Amino acid sequence: MKDVPAVDAPSPVTALPFPFNIRLSMAGWNLLFLNAKPFKPDPALSDKDNRGAYLALALGHCDTCHTPRNALMAENENLSMGGSPLASWYAPNITSSKRAGIGGWSSDDVAQYLKTGDVPGKAQAAGPMAEAVEHSFQYLTDEDIGALVAYIQKIPAIENSGSVNKSQTHAREAYGQAYSVESTLRGAENVNLEKGALVYDGACASCHQPAGIGSKDGYYPQLFHNTATGSIDPSNLVSAIIYGVDRTIGQKHYFMPGFGKQSYAEELSDADIAAVANFVLVKFGNAEAKITEEQVKEIRNGGSKPLIGRVSPYIKPFLSGLLVLAIIILAYLVRLKKHD
Repeated sequence: MKDVPAVDAPSPVTALPFPFNIRLSMAGWNLLFLNAKPFKPDPALSDKDNRGAYLALALGHCDTCHTPRNALMAENENLSMGGSPLASWYAPNITSSKRAGIGGWSSDDVAQYLKTGDVPGKAQAAGPMAEAVEHSFQYLTDEDIGALVAYIQKIPAIENSGSVNKSQTHAREAYGQAYSVESTLRGAENVNLEKGALVYDGACASCHQPAGIGSKDGYYPQLFHNTATGSIDPSNLVSAIIYGVDRTIGQKHYFMPGFGKQSYAEELSDADIAAVANFVLVKFGNAEAKITEEQVKEIRNGGSKPLIGRVSPYIKPFLSGLLVLAIIILAYLVRLKKHD
């Protein structure tokens, strides 16, 4: 407290739109959804599991990102950890489902992911999860990581949270294989490559290799057997292309440049990103997951807005209309009473 210099400055003024700028409205939301009870150990679980639950729920707030929300943005407790959109990204299902979650991961896999954000042949952390690994999980003791893993692996399986339109038919890391046609094109005339292949060759192949096998040292990951390319929701793949990957674990800096606006590498259009993402999904990942140019634009602009965010611009006009209607009805009733 004494080492931080004092700053004499007014607090920032909240600039939330109506009706979110009315703090009293939170009273109704709290009445419906707030759970202010402190964490209590579950007597049915071991001390290690309860320690993991405390770290995951009370301190780590894993459910805040990984649990779907209802129309009023409260967590759907029936689908806890079942996967949920998170702005431009997607916090995946981390339940014990072997198909939709991480039930096929070993304890060492989960521990390694939490400590480093990198499990070759399975997943690499990016976006908000990379921040969690970089600024939090990598500093936990092995004992606490073990407790977290023990709890996570006991989360009841959820096969489909309903957060995406299609179900995950196989484990996300099970899709794809190495693929390349580049060697057959050398010296060929009148080559007609699809746009996605051209973008991949120009912007991606130098690091991830033409066959998608990544670099020999694993710094640049393979694109097959990768949760970003095997998910039925391609948001994380698109977001990684737009925003890149940037996390520092210990002395090692994991980095991939983004290809969005102001990229120092190359700025790709929404059409380019949709084309290369679909190429990667078909050749290396889950071909059932498709992305459109409009969806890329939405992801670039912060992702799909929740229902309450979409209707908020209309709430004030709606309430104003109700007020005017009430005044008209009241005036009409007063007039009727005078005639009586």
